Amino acid sequence: MKHEQALIVVLAYLIGFSTAFIAFGLDNVKSYKPKPDSKPYTTQLPVKSAAEERGEARIGIAIREEGLYALLSDRDRIISAQSASLIATESGYHHQVIKTEVSPNNQYIYYCVQLVATSSDCANFVFDVDEDVVYKVSRADGEQIMTPATLLVAAWTSDNLLTINNFVSASKAEPWRVVER
Repeated sequence: MKHEQALIVVLAYLIGFSTAFIAFGLDNVKSYKPKPDSKPYTTQLPVKSAAEERGEARIGIAIREEGLYALLSDRDRIISAQSASLIATESGYHHQVIKTEVSPNNQYIYYCVQLVATSSDCANFVFDVDEDVVYKVSRADGEQIMTPATLLVAAWTSDNLLTINNFVSASKAEPWRVVER
């Protein structure tokens, strides 16, 4: 009985102190400002890449909690959002990112995503950086290419054609239009 009472008293004090910190704003972390002569700590040295020195745009890919991002020279652009639903998704949402690849000319980003948790296939897409548009990778008849996630082999060739298993881009101008090899 004495131990229970002591525990209740300790908990009451903890709740009281927490309430005081919240209510009276005693958290000094937000108001901390470094001295004007101090330099900020950086974990990475700024290094210019050869492409930046030549004035070429570089793009990259990041998978974050919110979804798949295209890292462009002037901004980060979400190209597929993480879906909270496990059974159905809308266009532009995915359950899991299976593969991503930037084209050699930095104009396109290929990605394959699992649309729902119960599917073993992934849907193929190409993001056109210049047009800021996502295209479904499809055949000439418009049918989107779905690939078994475990058997996926996709890459860009050196001349900017997309290859996905037994499919290849019909043209460099529209790599999302594919034909069978």
